[in-house]
Amino acid sequence: MNTNDAHPYQPPGSLSSSLSPARPGVWIWYVVYCVAMGMLSAGVLAMGIVSLAMSETIAADDPTTSAGDVQIFGVAMIAISLPICIFYCAAPLLPKRRFAWIYGIVAIALGMTNFCCLPATIPLIIFWIKPETIAYFQSE
Repeated sequence: MNTNDAHPYQPPGSLSSSLSPARPGVWIWYVVYCVAMGMLSAGVLAMGIVSLAMSETIAADDPTTSAGDVQIFGVAMIAISLPICIFYCAAPLLPKRRFAWIYGIVAIALGMTNFCCLPATIPLIIFWIKPETIAYFQSE
C-alpha cells in the first residue's frame, strides 16, 4: 500500500471522475416545454391541412375570400409549422452531447420570441445555463 493512499477502502480517483453527473431537474421541464411546443405546432399543422381540405367550404362563408386564398394560407401554415414541429419533437431525443445543449438553447430562445411563452422560457433558460446542466451534456 502506498503512503499516498488516504484510505485503503476508498475507490480510486479515476473511478469517481468517470461517473456521469446526475440528470438535472431542468431536464424534465425542458421535455415538457418541447412536447408542448411540438403539440402547438402540430395543431397549427393540422389547421393548415384542414384549410387545404376544406378550402371551398371556408371560402363560401366569406364573399371576399376565394378558395385559392384559403389554399395559399393552408400551404403557408404547413410550410411554417412542419419544420417547427420536427424541431421541437426531435429536441428531447438527441444524445446528451454538447450540440444537444446548444440545440436546447436555440429551442428555448425560439420560444422566447413569443410573448406568451416568456413565463415558461425565462426560468427555463436560467436553469439551462447552470453548470450542472452543462456538465450533464458534456459527460458522455
